[in-house]
Amino acid sequence: MPTLRHRGIQQFYALEGTGPEMVWCHGLYLDSRSDRTFWGLPHLLARNYRLLTFDARGHGRTTCTGTDTEFAWAELAADLEGLMAHVDMSRAILAGGSMGGITALTLALEHPEKALCLFLYQPSAVGRDVRRIHRIGRAIDGLLAHHGMAGVTGLLMAANPVLSSDGASQERLDALRQAMMRQRLEAMRAATRAVTGLPGLDASWLQRLEALDIPVLLVAEPDDPIHPRTSAEQLHAVLPRSRLIVAPDNFHFFLHPEELVRHLEAFMQALP
Repeated sequence: MPTLRHRGIQQFYALEGTGPEMVWCHGLYLDSRSDRTFWGLPHLLARNYRLLTFDARGHGRTTCTGTDTEFAWAELAADLEGLMAHVDMSRAILAGGSMGGITALTLALEHPEKALCLFLYQPSAVGRDVRRIHRIGRAIDGLLAHHGMAGVTGLLMAANPVLSSDGASQERLDALRQAMMRQRLEAMRAATRAVTGLPGLDASWLQRLEALDIPVLLVAEPDDPIHPRTSAEQLHAVLPRSRLIVAPDNFHFFLHPEELVRHLEAFMQALP
């Protein structure tokens, strides 16, 4: 996996596939390797796109200093901007899940010329949901402090019963557990505090999105407490060219990623 030394970090990334250019940004506590092993979405996307994936700062094999400020949304977006320039990707489909989705959206907000369109899967909490998620983030940080990654991994796995259903193979569950367990504790504590911090993605930030003239596909789950559907609905309400899809149940697209790709393909085909 190639690396780029920039902005004080050593960042791991990968390029695969051919076709229109796309970036996929992973979520908090994960990395680019985990999205391949437990979900498989990048493999599906690489069939039709020239796909850039990477480990965000402090995640997977990418380094960090461990301070809260380096995980600010502007910093994560600037990392992405630098990586795109390095691989000569001037304009692309900016896509991501959770933390990765807001990273992609932040880059599009600051540099709309770099986004052909946006594909945001279960974006992090915004607007009126931020304060509640901030409280959850503080609790998770405390759990990390006392029980490490093992405690948080066990909690998140237990809080999502669909992950232990017959639809999710033990191999995929083990891959997800291993992905979370290999993350560095102090980096994950700093990232948790920053991503769920106050202030952040508040009402004034939402107002800025009203001028973002870029097609956006939003995908939410009906009852995810960490990625509220109401946050996706708030984004849908302010983004002028957005479409919102709500999954029939939680983790539906985790179990059926090919359906998610079909939604993206239909969205892309409908663009001018």
